[in-house]
Amino acid sequence: MKRDVVREYYEAVHGHDWAQLASTLAEGVVRMGIRSDFDDDTVVGREPYVRFVAEIIGTFEYHTMEIIGIFYSPDARFACAQTVETLQQLGGERVRLHCLKWHELDGDGLIVKIDQYRKGSPEPTPASLTVGAIQGGQGA
Repeated sequence: MKRDVVREYYEAVHGHDWAQLASTLAEGVVRMGIRSDFDDDTVVGREPYVRFVAEIIGTFEYHTMEIIGIFYSPDARFACAQTVETLQQLGGERVRLHCLKWHELDGDGLIVKIDQYRKGSPEPTPASLTVGAIQGGQGA
């Protein structure tokens, strides 16, 4: 049976299982964040991406990732996932982020691109949730 790599990806994020997360990603994976028009919200490479996810989630008091649905193209080279991520930054209130994420997969079935889109919300996406903030040590 073929792996459901995108489901494994989200289960790994929910379970904070960084080795499992890495196993779903191609070496040269590109992650474009919700603020994808900003260079500081893009990560290139498996190890930098896993490190980013682990570091950003490490700044939260509380974190869950719920999968609403995953839809694959007929050739299984593209997938769209609808998720709800609930997080609470230290000393803050819990925030629920409703997102769609576009995934491109390579011939081995590993994720080569992740592009994120967030549903409109009265709550702005905190700047501390960007790659630049985490890499610059401003994540908390």
